[in-house]
Amino acid sequence: MMRLFFMMIVHILVYVPVYAQLGIAAAPMQLKFDANAGATQTQKVILSNPSKGSVMVAAEFSDWYRDSTGNIIYAPPSYLPASCSGWLKIFPASEFVLQPGELKEVTIMLNMPSNALKESTNSMLTFTQLNKQQVMSPQGIAINLAVRVGVQIYNVPPGVHIKEVDIDQFTDTLFKGGNIAGKQLLLRLRNSGELSAEGKASIELTHKETGIKTALPAVSFYTLPGAIRQIRIPLADSLPPGRYSAVALVDYGEDQELRVGELEFTYTAGNGLKVVK
Repeated sequence: MMRLFFMMIVHILVYVPVYAQLGIAAAPMQLKFDANAGATQTQKVILSNPSKGSVMVAAEFSDWYRDSTGNIIYAPPSYLPASCSGWLKIFPASEFVLQPGELKEVTIMLNMPSNALKESTNSMLTFTQLNKQQVMSPQGIAINLAVRVGVQIYNVPPGVHIKEVDIDQFTDTLFKGGNIAGKQLLLRLRNSGELSAEGKASIELTHKETGIKTALPAVSFYTLPGAIRQIRIPLADSLPPGRYSAVALVDYGEDQELRVGELEFTYTAGNGLKVVK
């Protein structure tokens, strides 16, 4: 059964100051293999324990993808079509103890089956702290925390090289969620290539009557092959009413052609994002 984690999972090495000395740190946070069918390759991950106590660690491989909003969804190993989880092993052991300040090197082996398809595959290697550590919050509350660190793994065989992101839809729509409502712009992207892609989407508005331009905040995105990514950008209540043209630019690499989307819409006073009762 697939599951979405909202607990302390670290996919990019980011530290919150109050919890900076907790549990486990890993480097690198991504492993990129380029093995053909029948080949075996290995790479290293360095783990460290920045805390003052020993940490019990368990390692496992999982399948994963991002949903249309960018959240990471986990699935059991070898559940998803683009999985390489079943071809991975960790050495010397999948469970171990990290002493305070200790650095430990582990080896990740990818053993490609001889009949594997020539396509991009991925997995997530997670290192989970089994013994919780108690920390004090800024409010003086004792909190028991266990850290989980995720290392993204990719295998891209030689010859798999097409990177392509297309704009499927660009429209204006009304948004309502909880006690928040208002008009928003919806940009729907599709990864139609063979490789994962990341980039930024930016939108500029031009008031058709005054010519005043408004740049909306750029949004970063990340997609796996075949994935859909929906970017929702709310419009501020302070935006002047009137008829607008909007141009969306999708930049996913210096060597890639910009994707451009255009839209015209009418914005009426009071339609911006706001709290409603």
